[in-house]
Amino acid sequence: REISKLLFIYKISILTLEREVTFSEFIKPICLWTYKDVDLNVAAGRDAYAVGYGRDETGKDSEIRKHARVTVQDQIECKIHYAERLEEGKEVQHFCAKGNGSEAPCYYDLMLYMKVDSKWYLRGIASTTRTFSNGTCDVDKPTLYEDIVQHAEWILNQIN
Repeated sequence: REISKLLFIYKISILTLEREVTFSEFIKPICLWTYKDVDLNVAAGRDAYAVGYGRDETGKDSEIRKHARVTVQDQIECKIHYAERLEEGKEVQHFCAKGNGSEAPCYYDLMLYMKVDSKWYLRGIASTTRTFSNGTCDVDKPTLYEDIVQHAEWILNQIN
């Protein structure tokens, strides 16, 4: 499909398509997280899903979209692994999510979704992940995500 308009801020792009999208079993709408969580620790311990075309355990990029179930970490755990990154980007709110040791997000697993009641919400956008020198991701370390709520007003203004 052709794109008639492209807007972006940070790692967020909004595409306006010339035609409507037909929803199906595989194409469904997602809600935008707009809850005003003042304390990011509110989400700690909750399950979420990282979705994308990330690398597998061999370091090869996936050719099909996959998901990994992760758990949102508390801010203390996040600071242990990303103190320098959090300090340099302090104008942007971040949080961390970690896989279970065998299932974890990696490069190009960019979006983080959470289910609240029966609806799915976009909760975060991957910022940084820890990797080994061979290009595989360290599944024992959390991935750093930008909190989508800080961009929700901009997104809503662009699509309204």
